[in-house]
Amino acid sequence: MTRLLPVLLLAACGRLEPQLLVPADVDVPWDASFDGVGDGLVAVVPVDVMMYDANTGSPLADVAVTVAVPDGEAGLVGENDVVVAPPEDAVWDARRDRWVALATDHLAPALTVRTDATGLVRLNVVVDAFEGAPVLVTVSARGVEDAFVVGPR
Repeated sequence: MTRLLPVLLLAACGRLEPQLLVPADVDVPWDASFDGVGDGLVAVVPVDVMMYDANTGSPLADVAVTVAVPDGEAGLVGENDVVVAPPEDAVWDARRDRWVALATDHLAPALTVRTDATGLVRLNVVVDAFEGAPVLVTVSARGVEDAFVVGPR
C-alpha cells in the first residue's frame, strides 16, 4: 500500500482541469444619446481572458478560446485591430475619450483566438449601441464556459 500511494497521488495531480478566468463585469461611462448606430461613437473595451490548469495554477498555452457576443450592436476585433488615429479616419471611443481606427469595417460576433505562452487571449469588445441593456460576452474553451457583461453606467 505504501508503494501505491505516491502513484495514486501522481495520477490524481497529473489530471488536467482547464479553467477560464474572465473579467469582472465592465461598466462603461455612457449616455443614451450615444446609442446612435453607425454614428461614429463607440466604446472599445480591451479584454483579457486566461486559460489555466485549476489543479496547478499553470497557464495553458496554445488553447483555442472562443469569445462571442449576441447579435446586435456589438462585436469583436483582435488585440491589434484598434489604433489611435486622426478624426477623419476614425470613430470616437467614448470609453477612453479618443479617436481610434478599427482595422476592419466588420465586427465579428465571435472570435476564436489561441492563448499565448502565458495562457492569455487578448481582444476588444466594440459596442456601437447598448440599446438600454448590457452586452453579454460568453467565453468557452475545452468544454469550460463562462461569461461577463459590458454595460452602460
